Amino acid sequence: MKELYKIADYLNHSMGLNFVDKGSASTLARALPLYLKQGVSFRKFGLENIDGLMIYPKEKENLQYASLCNNARQIREKSNINTILVLSNIDSLDRKLLIRMKQDFIVPDKQAYLPSWMMSFNERGMQRKGTIHKSLTPSAQLLLFYHFEKEPVDGLKLADIAKKLSYSQKTITKAVQELEAKGFCSTSRTASGKNISFVSLDKIWNDYSNLLISPIDDVLYIDDDSLIPTEERITSYDTALAKHTFIADSDIKAYAIDKNSETSKVIIQQGLRYGAVRVELWKYNPAILAKDNYIDPLSLCLIYRDSDDERVQSEINKLINRILCEE
Repeated sequence: MKELYKIADYLNHSMGLNFVDKGSASTLARALPLYLKQGVSFRKFGLENIDGLMIYPKEKENLQYASLCNNARQIREKSNINTILVLSNIDSLDRKLLIRMKQDFIVPDKQAYLPSWMMSFNERGMQRKGTIHKSLTPSAQLLLFYHFEKEPVDGLKLADIAKKLSYSQKTITKAVQELEAKGFCSTSRTASGKNISFVSLDKIWNDYSNLLISPIDDVLYIDDDSLIPTEERITSYDTALAKHTFIADSDIKAYAIDKNSETSKVIIQQGLRYGAVRVELWKYNPAILAKDNYIDPLSLCLIYRDSDDERVQSEINKLINRILCEE
């Protein structure tokens, strides 16, 4: 009941909405198939005079959000009632998935997303306001990370850099111009072409991190990882986090692939959104920065940068500090 009081207080007082608890949902639950009731509990409520059903996952970690959304949708269709997931916390990537699937959810005292009530709230300021400069383009960020994580590009011809990053020379030329305009590097002319000189990674992370982007463009879930060729399976998400920090691994298989790859096109064309294997479609090719078939640490830090989990935030801060010390 303590969590119910927090929900009521958050919606009534913090949000200024009319929330009313309507008690047990046992009658409604009995009419549902068993698979829709496993691992969750229910409670009825009213919000702004519209009835709804709260769905409480019994597990607090390693939730299969795509499956939860699918089940919530089926319950909504079978029972003709709005459904809202009640969560203890959620990271930015899973939040993006729920929003993309238009699934109502609430994290008491933190945030609520309520498309079924035609409103969306976010009290934590997840979107950075007041950002004057545009974020880096994927090609510019890949070039930047390649320089610091794989090999220095100082003195390399732009044509050679383009080959290493699988971009056209025109794209790399624009990426260098962008990085220079935003203060990440300076350039000078030499007999062999243009020389690039980057500022320190410490300065970049402390002064320009608001311009760095999460590499993930979209997240899909599939049942069979054989759809992804072995050479393209770059391990990401919780397994990659566990490799670099003291956060425990989860049971979720997760791979990062280039969103422009043929594999990505196949998965997207099949419209796969549900399954046990997480597939991250990246804005740049993760294999270029990968080591031992794991995503690179800097991209990993950006993926978890907005996590609501304090333990994850602490470990990510330790990881970036180690990276900066090793520079």
